[in-house]
Amino acid sequence: MVKLIVSLFLLFNLALLDSCDSPTPSKKSDPPVVEQKASPKPESTEKAKSPEKTPTPQATDTTTKSKDNKTPTPEVVAKNNATKPSPAPSPVPVSKTEVDQSSSVYRAIDIVLGRKTASGEEKNNALKVVKNVLSVKELKNARSKRNDPNLLKDRYPKNKELKVGTKNQIVFWNAYDRAHFAARHLMDYFDTTDIKGKNSWWPAGTTQEQIDRYLQMTLEAYSTKISLPNPGSTGSDFKYFDFDLPDKSKIRVSLGIQSDGRVTSFFPKTGQNVISLSESDVQKLLTAVGK
Repeated sequence: MVKLIVSLFLLFNLALLDSCDSPTPSKKSDPPVVEQKASPKPESTEKAKSPEKTPTPQATDTTTKSKDNKTPTPEVVAKNNATKPSPAPSPVPVSKTEVDQSSSVYRAIDIVLGRKTASGEEKNNALKVVKNVLSVKELKNARSKRNDPNLLKDRYPKNKELKVGTKNQIVFWNAYDRAHFAARHLMDYFDTTDIKGKNSWWPAGTTQEQIDRYLQMTLEAYSTKISLPNPGSTGSDFKYFDFDLPDKSKIRVSLGIQSDGRVTSFFPKTGQNVISLSESDVQKLLTAVGK
């Protein structure tokens, strides 16, 4: 009897242990529980339009560098370009055109001398043109300075030595010769006290500096064709040479040179707007303009 009771007690304990170790089966009727997350609340319209952005470390670093270097960021540049109007381009300066008056002066002289027919108004205008040019810078009594030692020692061209002929003989002109070329052959420098039987003037507007350049060009271009005359028994001899001016002007010039190499004569003979006048023609012009 005792054995029977013990056996039942053991069986009861075993059954109890089995029930504790086995999981409780879920009921078929109960659906699986799904954890539902709350949906995010919609933000207001104002916040949606202009959300606040949290700057990233990279953006913060770029902004800091831009402030330190005082260099505007691309976004700032784009904003400035959009808001500020582009400056208007500066106007291109119009170059001043040089007006050559040589043709108008040449024609005016012909009208004043009666070589061309003209109306009363044209004659008045021509007279004004001649008056505004003829001897306005007159080198009066230029020949009186031909023995001035200071002028004779002042040689041209400056800073250059010119040579001609097979013997490479030095040629030059001095400050007096330079004044003489202007007083005799430039209309605005013309010396009214030294009128010759034949008078030739360079085209109106020619300057003393241009004569210097023309003379140097001529001596250099025709150096092999120029030979100094032999000295005379009483002093320097003199010789003329005629050449075309070595440029595009087609002016024929006459060059006079002494045996010591000094050029004492240089003037235009023919060419466009070269003015050739007799003594009576010059007197007529001077009388017409009241000189």
